[in-house]
Amino acid sequence: MRQLLHELRASLFLAAILGFATAAFGQTPLHSAYGTLDVDQWTEFDSVANDARFRKQVRAAFAADIDAARWSAVFSKLAAEFGNSARSSDPVGSAAQATFGARLDELAKASERAQAAAAPDGSIDTHEELARFFLSVNRAGFGAQTFVVAGKRAPLARPNAQPRAGFFLDAARAKELPGEILLTKYDAADEQTPNVPLEVAVDLRLRADALATLFALATAELRDEQIGMVTDAKAHWDAYLDRGYSQYPWEEWLNGFEVDADSLEPPRWQWIALHPSAAIELDVSGVDDLRISEALNLELVGRIRYDSDFEDFHGASLSLLVRDDIGPGLGAVVHLNRSFNLGVAWHDADEDDDWFDEPPFVFCSLDLFRLVESRSKNLRRRLRDPLDSLPSL
Repeated sequence: MRQLLHELRASLFLAAILGFATAAFGQTPLHSAYGTLDVDQWTEFDSVANDARFRKQVRAAFAADIDAARWSAVFSKLAAEFGNSARSSDPVGSAAQATFGARLDELAKASERAQAAAAPDGSIDTHEELARFFLSVNRAGFGAQTFVVAGKRAPLARPNAQPRAGFFLDAARAKELPGEILLTKYDAADEQTPNVPLEVAVDLRLRADALATLFALATAELRDEQIGMVTDAKAHWDAYLDRGYSQYPWEEWLNGFEVDADSLEPPRWQWIALHPSAAIELDVSGVDDLRISEALNLELVGRIRYDSDFEDFHGASLSLLVRDDIGPGLGAVVHLNRSFNLGVAWHDADEDDDWFDEPPFVFCSLDLFRLVESRSKNLRRRLRDPLDSLPSL
């Protein structure tokens, strides 16, 4: 009996020392961290922060696959890893693990199908392919919200009560979403009590949080890229519509067929058809007698191509030059850039039905539509500025 009391005294003394050391280093038992479902509040515990299932550790372990956009491999490896993990001897805990494992397996299969659809060559190389991949995964029922815990800051432990593990979704929503895993349950007194062993709750909570973080990481990258794509597309459309080569209604109809419904960008190529513009034509047949005449340039058919930012373009078209002093001329005009074009035309000036027996005329034209539009904008601005300075009534 004396020996038993001695051993008990030694055990209590050792426990007191361990408790004092734990308090001195600011660490408390792991189960005390389960006052909340917020994993961020668990990171003060080394046993969680250094756990291979913790989100930072998972991200570091799969850094190579993530950087190479091998998301299908990431999800498949996570599913296989969980499948090889130990199972709880508790029936409810084991059932919860089985449900979670089945969802992971479904995610792995969905990601394999999405990989094949988004990148048939087996490698996701562009943001468009990555967007198609996650869109397909999302349509299969998986996303960041699949693994987010509802009410994660709700208190889970009360003084003098067994710590409670928490839940993926609350009991009320479980009726709406059957098959979700509940880590707590309500007893006959309508009190929340643990539904699975603590170690199962820790395991599932850490893994779910890591998956949610991975989804958020991928979607954040996509969101930033898509915001940039939309911003660039708006700037390109503004340049195309406001500063591009003008289009008359029949040209807008024709170029409407060039618009790609699957792209945010305006068409890179633009048709020119029966496009009138003012021109100045120069007769260069005699060096000592240069003559400049006004003309109407009707571009019969042509094509221009915009550069990468749609701020400039170049192209060419066949033209009909009309003047009031000689017969019409046929030629071509080259659009060297947005501000300058140059063309040549042949007129049958001597009316001998031979259009090419004399040197061609050189001309340049002016985009009348853009000229009128810019003058109109300047006029509106000049009228608006004085009005803006008037006191309000």
